[in-house]
Amino acid sequence: MVGLSYRLAPEYPFPAGLEDCQDVLRWMAESRPAGLDPSRIAVGGESAGGNLTVALALSSRDGGGPRIVHLSIYYPFTDTTLKSTDWDTSDMPGVGRAEGEFMVRVYARKDTDNPLVSVLHADLRGLPPSTVITCGHDPLRSDGIWLAEALVAAGVPTLHTHYADMPHGFLMFSRLTRRADESLDEMARETARAFAGTISIKYS
Repeated sequence: MVGLSYRLAPEYPFPAGLEDCQDVLRWMAESRPAGLDPSRIAVGGESAGGNLTVALALSSRDGGGPRIVHLSIYYPFTDTTLKSTDWDTSDMPGVGRAEGEFMVRVYARKDTDNPLVSVLHADLRGLPPSTVITCGHDPLRSDGIWLAEALVAAGVPTLHTHYADMPHGFLMFSRLTRRADESLDEMARETARAFAGTISIKYS
C-alpha cells in the first residue's frame, strides 16, 4: 500500500493536488516499489480524496496514464454546484452551505466547471470497477449517492453501500464502531475481486 500527502488549497489550488496524485501513480507503475505489479493498481480516498480518486481515474483514462483496476470512493465531494439540500441540514454541525461554498472557492478558483473538479458531471464511461461508500450523517451524502448512480448509468461495475447511521469520516473511527472495519473489509474484498477479474455489476 502506498499513501501520499498532496498539496492543499488555498496555498495550492486545483490542479496541484491532482498533479501530485498523477506523479505518484506514474512512479508506482514505473518504479514498481516493493515488487508492485503495475497491472494491479487500485486507488482510493475519502471526502476530498474521493474526489481526487475519480479525477485521477479520469485523467489516467484520457491521458494514457497507468491503468487503474479498482476505485474505492468514500463519501466523496463530487458536485461544485452544491445543489444537494444536504448542505442545509444539521446532520454535520459546523459544516454547511457557506463552508461548502468557501471550500469550492479556494480549491477550484475559476475551474468550478472542470470535470476533474466537479466529477459528477464528467463522462464516467470506461472508468474502473468502483466501490462507493456513503453515509447518512453527511453533507456529502447525496454527492456520493448521485456518483454511484452516475457510474452505474455509465456502465461502470459499481458496488454502493450506504451506512445510514454513520457520519462523514467514520472509516477512521475503528475504535468506536465496527462499521469502520466492516467497510474496510468490503473495500479489500472488492479490490481483490477486481484484481482477479471477477467484478460484476451490483448496485444497492
